[in-house]
Amino acid sequence: MTLARVGNLPSVVGEAYAFDEFGNQVTLTRAAEAGTVVVTLSSWACQTGTWTGDNCVTAAGAKFTEPITLNI
Repeated sequence: MTLARVGNLPSVVGEAYAFDEFGNQVTLTRAAEAGTVVVTLSSWACQTGTWTGDNCVTAAGAKFTEPITLNI
């Protein structure tokens, strides 16, 4: 599977609003087998500095990990 790169996306903003779960965003219209699920995250992480301090620096191509649990 090839995924296209996209710019920043509208966010659910979990960290800012201090929640750890959200749901009811998908409505199934018929019984089916879930083949592939793609999750896209927009990162505001800084390797140095802070986002709110306007000195956030992250090297191009930097990667961060975030565990995600998907319950269907």
